Amino acid sequence: MHRQGCKPPLQHKWSRYAEEVLRALSFDKDRTVDLNEVQAVLQHYGWRSFFIDATASPAVASWFAGHQYSENLVLEMAQDCFEHPLVAAHTAAEYQPNEGEAVLYVFSMDRLRESNMPTFDLSVLTSEDCRLRPQVQEAWLVGVSSGKLPSETISHAIHGPANAFAEYALDFGFATTPDLFPGRHEDPILALLLAVPWTHIPIDGQIEGYCRGLPLPEHDLDVIKTYPPWIAFVRDFWISDKPREPGSPISDATFFRVPETAFYVSMQNPSASFPTITAELRKRGTIVLESEGLLGIPEFHPSNDYMKGLHLVLDSDGCAKLSEVSIEHPGREPAGIGLMRHWTYEIQDDGLWQRSDKIGQCECNNYQRHEANFRRLAVFEDFLSSGWFDRLDDETFVFNQ
Repeated sequence: MHRQGCKPPLQHKWSRYAEEVLRALSFDKDRTVDLNEVQAVLQHYGWRSFFIDATASPAVASWFAGHQYSENLVLEMAQDCFEHPLVAAHTAAEYQPNEGEAVLYVFSMDRLRESNMPTFDLSVLTSEDCRLRPQVQEAWLVGVSSGKLPSETISHAIHGPANAFAEYALDFGFATTPDLFPGRHEDPILALLLAVPWTHIPIDGQIEGYCRGLPLPEHDLDVIKTYPPWIAFVRDFWISDKPREPGSPISDATFFRVPETAFYVSMQNPSASFPTITAELRKRGTIVLESEGLLGIPEFHPSNDYMKGLHLVLDSDGCAKLSEVSIEHPGREPAGIGLMRHWTYEIQDDGLWQRSDKIGQCECNNYQRHEANFRRLAVFEDFLSSGWFDRLDDETFVFNQ
């Protein structure tokens, strides 16, 4: 974070996505995942955060002391599932034997606690069926949000030739990068982090260029000639720009175009009362809150289905149905539009929306995803009540801030 700078919108976005990854893999299905924990996971896979990498294994630490990290931009000529040509930009990462002296630092857990330094044991993310990077590396992360690590938290500093550390690690079977960095075919967390849609980048020439939406260093980079259909290469677009198909669930909807970042931020103590949304819903019948980008759904992987926004419809009994707008996006081509199964809310006399258990609702075990959608309504309520939308046409409003 201190090297690359803090970018709050991106931090919120990828923290929320990582949270969904952990739930999809059932590591944290039954509890709320702390924001610091998901940022710690992202840090361990190469994303920016305030944490310092650590390990409970002297052999793992010695391997890193004996090797030097480097990364390079790799431009790959490839094609999507429809054989449309494209240029894919990767960050290729590798470790080479380190020359000269190295230092292995030992933390004192007692002193870390005394200094109120948060620590996270990522090795608790374990699986018997696959090799997870945190598990293989016996990973810990130490939080240093102030930018400085108190010197008293270091109990020992072991100096020596880098090749001596590498030889010690070799005795425990750590020789090459794959020994400590399982590839995406072995590590499902890595696979899901790399499954997010690619984003368009301008380049000269007729062939379109794309970079990873979540730019992580790739230690297992392999040349791919033709990408599978569940990998999306996306240029920002609005489904509200497209002709309304008769019979479509969104054919009679009023669209509110919302910045993608609004789907990731959280409000402190959000209200369950949405008077402005209620008034708009009773006036218009159906509302779609459309994101400018695609939102990945980790539990559906591998799939070319993505979330494009939220769908609100007023039922005949006066209840509100809240669901996700999904869109198929194989390769570079947006395709079919549909709705996920909904949750129903009774709009009470005092204005509060109360969850109602009705037949036909979504019965998935990921209730926290539905709760997250409900909390997003508080953000939209704030936007609406603040007058932050301009009318584009009779059926479309655009965010103006």
